Amino acid sequence: IHLVRMATHMEEVRGASARVGPPILIVAAAVALLTKAFFDGVNSQREMQSALVATGGYAGQTRGTMELLAEGIEKSGRVTIGTSKEIVTQLVASGQIGARSITPITQMVESFARTTGKEVSKIAPELIRLFADPAKGAEQLTRTMHLLSAVELEYINHLVRIGDLEGARIALAERVKDQLDKNAIQMGLLGQI
Repeated sequence: IHLVRMATHMEEVRGASARVGPPILIVAAAVALLTKAFFDGVNSQREMQSALVATGGYAGQTRGTMELLAEGIEKSGRVTIGTSKEIVTQLVASGQIGARSITPITQMVESFARTTGKEVSKIAPELIRLFADPAKGAEQLTRTMHLLSAVELEYINHLVRIGDLEGARIALAERVKDQLDKNAIQMGLLGQI
C-alpha cells in the first residue's frame, strides 16, 4: 500500500513539475538574458571609458555623447546597439578621429556598409584607415568607388594642406555619404525598370 501511495505521489509531483517546468524555464532564460545584457552594458561602458582615457579625450566625446552616436547608428535598423557602441568606441580609441568629424563619420556607417557589402560590425577599422589621412582616403575612395569629383578631391586636399584635417574629414564623410545615398536611390530605380 505504501509503495502504491508513493508511486501515486511521484506521478503527481512529476505531473506538477511538467506543468510548472516550461514557465520556470522561460523565467530562467529571461533572467539569464537580462543578466547577460547587464554585463554587456557594463563592459561596453568600461571600454568606452578606456577609449576616452587612452586617447586623452582627443575625440572630444564623453561616454554619454558616445552612446548618443551609437544610438544614431542603431537607428539605421541594420545593427544592434551593442555593435553600434563597438564602432563608436573603435573610432574614439583610434585617436585619429577628432571631435568635429566623428558625428559625420558615424552617420555614414550604414550607407558605407550597405554599398560595400561589408558587415557594419567589421567596418570601423576601414573607416579609421580612410579618415586618419583624409587626402589618402579620398584618393582611395575615388580610385576604387568613383565617389568624388576632381573638384571635391582637390577641396579635401586643400583642407589637408592648410592643416584643417577635421574639416577634410567632415567634407569627405559628407560627400561620401551623399554619393552613396544617391547611388542607392539610382540603383533602386534601375531595379524597378
